[in-house]
Amino acid sequence: MNNAKFVVTESSSQLNIPLLRERETELVRLLEALTNIHNSQYWSTVMNDVLQKDINLIKKKIVEETDTTEIFRLQGILQWTSTHLDLERLITQYRHELTRIKLQLNGNQEN
Repeated sequence: MNNAKFVVTESSSQLNIPLLRERETELVRLLEALTNIHNSQYWSTVMNDVLQKDINLIKKKIVEETDTTEIFRLQGILQWTSTHLDLERLITQYRHELTRIKLQLNGNQEN
């Protein structure tokens, strides 16, 4: 029988503060960069003239392909691009993470 317990002490929560602060700094820099890129006319040019053409080509290859392994590979590429090229979604995701970190840090400061 396992009688082990998981106990959270103040010292263990205090150990996370430097890591949370470091991640907070990274997220702030990343959000600033992504927001500037997203608001840039250059991003829309690259997205429309290059990346969207590649996405359409992948979709066409998926329809024409008969090898299921290749279809799965192309679907994976398409999924990755839709996730990482949607800057609004990335910005929202990182903002939520930053909010959670700030809440954790504020909770630790109150203790």
